[in-house]
Amino acid sequence: AALEKGNTQRAIELYCRAIIAERDLLSEPENNLIKKALLFLQDRPNRMADGLFFRGFFISVSGNFELAIPDLKAYIEQGDPEKKDEVFLKEAKRMVERYENMVARQKALQEKQDAEIAAARERARQAAVAEPEKPRASDFVVKNMSVEEILSEADRLNRSGRHKEAIAVLKIGLEEEPDNIKMLMKSANAYTDLLIIKGDKEAGQMALMQFEKVFERAAENSREWAVAQEMIEELQRRLN
Repeated sequence: AALEKGNTQRAIELYCRAIIAERDLLSEPENNLIKKALLFLQDRPNRMADGLFFRGFFISVSGNFELAIPDLKAYIEQGDPEKKDEVFLKEAKRMVERYENMVARQKALQEKQDAEIAAARERARQAAVAEPEKPRASDFVVKNMSVEEILSEADRLNRSGRHKEAIAVLKIGLEEEPDNIKMLMKSANAYTDLLIIKGDKEAGQMALMQFEKVFERAAENSREWAVAQEMIEELQRRLN
């Protein structure tokens, strides 16, 4: 109603107060208030007492959270805090804190991933130095191996950083015993190593599929079941 009467400033203030009080109301009204507010404040946020907050708030709700932060920080830092609306000042601080926490989590996650990649590469390097490379067992030989022999051969290849060869060996074993939990786990881990070391998203999808099979077929609350559940969540996060 305020917007229809040409009172854009009042409409902006009322809308922001409503959203802060009841976040379920957050949506673009049919009268395009968010768009009109951004145009109104685009070049002159100082035309309103809390204009920097309003501009940052509307930039944020329009989907550009990162771009909103400079306005919100400036609103917090500039001028006399006692002259600012307490509701808007508190909300600005909350939004900045949320953004900084998100950035910190992303940085920590990136550092964790970098450390995992470095550790996996170092393990592969050390294995290559420690153990002379020899060809993997032929398909014919693998078909006549026991499950334990297949797992041992896959371990040897994985230690040498030859994850694709380990996967090929395990694939032959799984053709004979598709529900074998140990081979499924070993295969899933080899695919995961390829994702971590090489950034191979297709290998990541295969790892996810193998862990899902383990989760479906392993005894509930077993170690394999719990590991598979955790890895499914981790891989879904990495691949999305």
